[in-house]
Formats: sequence, C-alpha cells, structure tokens
Amino acid sequence: MSRRPDRTRSLVLTAIAAAIGLSLLGFFGISGGLIQKLSVRLAKPLHAIGSAAAGIAGRGDCAVEESLHRQVESLTIENSRLKALVPENEALKALLGFSESVGDLSVAARVVYEYNDGISRSFVIDCGRNDGLAVGQPVVAGDGVIVGKVSSVRPEAATVMPLADSRSRLAVTVQNSQDTLGVLEGDRGLGVSMRLVPQTETLAVGDTVITSGLEEGIRRGLTVGTIDGVDRVPQEPFQSASVAQFSAWRHPLFVSVLVSGERGGDE
Repeated sequence: MSRRPDRTRSLVLTAIAAAIGLSLLGFFGISGGLIQKLSVRLAKPLHAIGSAAAGIAGRGDCAVEESLHRQVESLTIENSRLKALVPENEALKALLGFSESVGDLSVAARVVYEYNDGISRSFVIDCGRNDGLAVGQPVVAGDGVIVGKVSSVRPEAATVMPLADSRSRLAVTVQNSQDTLGVLEGDRGLGVSMRLVPQTETLAVGDTVITSGLEEGIRRGLTVGTIDGVDRVPQEPFQSASVAQFSAWRHPLFVSVLVSGERGGDE
C-alpha cells in the first residue's frame, strides 16, 4: 500500500512541473489561448489524479480503523468473559469445599434466572427431579450458607424459594449458651426474622443463627446469619429478632442442593 501513494505523488508533481513549464512558455512567445487550452486539458487529469489519491488514502485509513475497531471489540468481549468467570470460579470453589466438609449427598446447580414481583422472590436452577431433587430440600451457597428450599421440581429444573420470601419458614437455633430455638420467617423478600422465641431466652446482637436440625430433611448447622436487632415486649409471651443474612443469599451464581434425606413429592 505504501508504493501507490508515492507513485501518485510523483505523477502529481510531474504534472505540476509541466503546468509551470507551459506557463513559462508564454514568456517565449506562445499564445495565451494555446496555453489556456493546454492548462484546462491538464487540469482535468490532475483533478482526477488528486481525487484518486485521496480515495486510496481514505480507503486505506478506513480499513485500518475498521480493523482496529474489530480488535478492540474482540478484546473487550474476551475481557468481559474472563471477568465473569472469576466470581463463578470462586463460588464453585466455595461449594466444593463445603461439599467435601459434610457427609451429605449434594447436587451442584447453576442459577438460571431470578424472579421478583415485589411480593415474592424465587430463582430457578438447572437441576431437577432427574438429579434427585425434591420439594423441601435445603439449598446452600458459598461455604454452607442456606439461601432457601426447593419449592417445586421438574425433570431438569427446579424453583427455589429464598428464606426472605413471605411464605418461607425454617426451624433455626441461636448459637448461644441456651441454644435458643425459633422459627425463621421471610418478609416480602426484604429480610428475615426469628420468631416464637420464649421471653425467658436471652438473645444478643451478633449471635449466629443456624438451622436447628428439627425440620425434616434439613441438617443442623447450616448458617443463616447473625442477629442484628431484638424486639422484646414484656407482656408478650414471645420475643423476636431481625436476622442479617450473609451476603451469599443475595444473588448466588451457583448453589448446592442437599439431597440426602429427601422428603419426596413435587409440584
């Protein structure tokens, strides 16, 4: 490509020199009319040569620019793909570590999509009845944080109801000296609270809440979160506490369904 502009430039310079020579001939007695005619004839090819040169250069620049643009797009896409793999790998490593630390049979699944209508929230995973999933099985993320329970199953997919859903109920206990028992309830997808706790029990901010093992199919010790507020009214028979869930529950990429001790049944 570098030879064409040089050759064109040479032709243009030669033509310009010829035009200057024709003008000088006027000083040596050649009529002005003849010079004008020659100049007009010469101007046309000069214009064509100049336009062609500009077109060649323009096409070359556009081709280079387009090629660079495609390369930038390709690198941007690849960079985005690699960035997306980082949290996925971390999530899978955490799940693998949890699965190895417990004796339960578990099935790893990818979260396909989430659903939230402002009243209830759920998410769909890519494993189902064919993989041994059943309604009521606990679903964990990270290194053992329970995020919900299987609410319906199909042959190759299942729906998970998060703990924060208003319909969710989970038997839990507080890791304190009294091993306080209670029921975890969801609040319109916004959070969870521990209820039906006797007034005689002592709850403290910062205490860890885990599954109690008193619910069929759900083992003891799955982490829920920590108490971040206590609501105690002396004349009431029970007190309650708001529980801050660990971050793994918010938007999990991968989850693990504990299928041992399955309850069976599906919707």
